[in-house]
Amino acid sequence: MMLPFAPRPRRSLLFVPANNARAMQKARSLPADVIIFDLEDAVHTQQKQEARESALKALKSKAYGHRERVVRINDINSRDGLDDLIAIAQGGADALLLPKVTNPEQVAQAASMSRQLGASENLAIWANVETPLGVINAAAIAAVPECAALVMGTNDLRACLGISHDTDRTPLLYSLSAVLCAARAYGKLAFDGTFINLGNLSDLESECIEGKKLGFDGKTLIHPEQIDITNQIFTPTKEQLSRAHAMVCAYETAQMQQSVIAVSGGQMVETLHIRQALRTIKLAEAIEKLAEF
Repeated sequence: MMLPFAPRPRRSLLFVPANNARAMQKARSLPADVIIFDLEDAVHTQQKQEARESALKALKSKAYGHRERVVRINDINSRDGLDDLIAIAQGGADALLLPKVTNPEQVAQAASMSRQLGASENLAIWANVETPLGVINAAAIAAVPECAALVMGTNDLRACLGISHDTDRTPLLYSLSAVLCAARAYGKLAFDGTFINLGNLSDLESECIEGKKLGFDGKTLIHPEQIDITNQIFTPTKEQLSRAHAMVCAYETAQMQQSVIAVSGGQMVETLHIRQALRTIKLAEAIEKLAEF
């Protein structure tokens, strides 16, 4: 399966409590690629309606510029979740993020309900994978046509598995890889989970590097100070971009010469390498265009 060609960069995905007016205002000028208006975990039960109204107002405004706008709603089988869907379906969000998805039926149900409520056909459904059952069923979840992305919920998953909340992610590697493989098997996006040790930017950087090496498209964040490092790590380096261009050039030259063998930097170049190289080039071009905003 080809890696998904993202139409825009999704390196940094910042969760913003929709009931926090100051945070919502600040998010308008932050360099995050994606803003996730959170109606779920970060919002107290008594403030759900306030958060819902705030998110809807934000969606209808043009204050967030190029940033992709996603809303994490509550469980759609709850009263709050249903109210979220009713309010947000026609609000103009780019995607709905469903919490604690454990089976494909949840995604299909959310998609169906959204359409019934008049949502745009372009409204994507993202699935938060935060539990052992979600990891086990990740492939079935990703297979749902309306599912556009799998988002790791590493902190909830740690709690479910009984893993300590430290910087060692070795116990999570199986789950991270399983969810990533599930997403890629169906050409979907995959995002790494949040780093909760605020102020520890060194370990955040290490976790970003690990996530990128594993193959994730970006990382969810919970604080503005985490954005710059995350963007930097998930941006193709000059060396990577140069290597990608060299591969494409070598491959195209071989094709013109009707040769079945292309070599770049001492490495044989095949179609699978070209797909990756083109994705790197397209991503770099899209990131460069962000400077125009």
